[in-house]
Parts: sequence; C-alpha cells; structure tokens
Amino acid sequence: LGKGILLTVVMPSVPSRLTTTMPAIYGKLVRQAEGKPVEVLCLIDNKVSSVGHKRNCLNAMARGLFVSSVDDDDDVSDDYVDSLLEAIQRDPSVDCVTFDGEVSINGKPGFPTKYNLDYAADADVPGKYQRIPNHICAVKTEIARMVKYPDVSRWEDRQWAPEVKKLMKRQTKILDKRLYKYNYRDDGTETQGDKRDMKAQERQWASRRAARRNGLLK
Repeated sequence: LGKGILLTVVMPSVPSRLTTTMPAIYGKLVRQAEGKPVEVLCLIDNKVSSVGHKRNCLNAMARGLFVSSVDDDDDVSDDYVDSLLEAIQRDPSVDCVTFDGEVSINGKPGFPTKYNLDYAADADVPGKYQRIPNHICAVKTEIARMVKYPDVSRWEDRQWAPEVKKLMKRQTKILDKRLYKYNYRDDGTETQGDKRDMKAQERQWASRRAARRNGLLK
C-alpha cells in the first residue's frame, strides 16, 4: 500500500461512457481528491475484460488503506471524499465505512438506501433499501483483495459482497448523509439484466454457497 494514502476510489469503465457519463463523475472525484491522501483510478478497455476482472485489477493496483468503487454512470455528493476521509481518520482500524445513498430508476427521485454491516443480508423494506456493505462502501483494501470478483460483467458485486462481509467485524457509520447516487436506466445501464434472470442467478449462487459449506464444492 502507498505510504500515506488513505483512500483509493476505483472506477471500471467502457469506451461508450467516454462521451457520456464518465468524464463528469471522474472529474468530480479528481477535483475532490486534489491535495488529499486519495488516489482515483479508472480502468477502461474495449469490453474484452469483464467488469469483475477489471474490479480485481483495480483492487490490486489500489495503494490506499481503504478502497471504494464508483460506477461510471453514477454520482456522489459534493463532500463524498471529505466524508470518507474524515471517517477513516477518525478510526483507521475499522474494516469498512458505511453510509446512506439513494437509487434513482429511469430519472425518478432517489429512493433511500442504507448500507450497514449489521444487516444480515440485502432487503427491501418499506421506505428504504437495506444493503450489506458492497463495492460502493469504503472497505479495508487488504480485506477487499481477499475475495476475488467473479470473471463476469453482471452482478459480480452481488456475489462479492456476502463473502467480504464474512471477513469484516467493525464499521464506521456516516449517519444522515447520502453520499452515493445509483442511477439505473433501462436504456443506459449496460451490465444489468432482466430482474427474473437476476433472481434465478441469486438462487444459483445460494446453492453454490451451501454446497461449499457442506464440502460438496470447492
């Protein structure tokens, strides 16, 4: 890890985003990181590599004590970097920094999302989404590297997060701040599939995890 670097923000991207959403969010992060112990990494290829592979490469490159990920079509608050840095500096011994966010679907107003290590699993409850810490949160880099993203371009984060959660014990929670805005659009989100396909995939992952626990699958 790089001497004195507290946070690495990573962003996998694709060429089509170079002329749409990526420059704005990447530029915003670079401006927020200027003069601070923060590095911002972006990895772009011609869509030969999967998103999971690029996330693994970015985690391997990261020199910060913590690593967080921002998708190239999403947005962050104006105090995103400062808020994460403050939390890390307050207690750098924690395993992750969690916070609030929001999800906007097809341009509609954002729906509250809360990330928390205390949640047993992701859940949609009245008035909010509850999510376990995932790639969006700031995770201790040495822990993030212990679990590899699958070499796929859909739902790789959903497979990664439950395994990383098993390795984390302590968190710092940033309360009452929406630091991250997840933008989903039917016509613009390249790696999301049909929700029915997602449910089927989640059942398959659950079966594979159960098989591993029972020693039936390596």
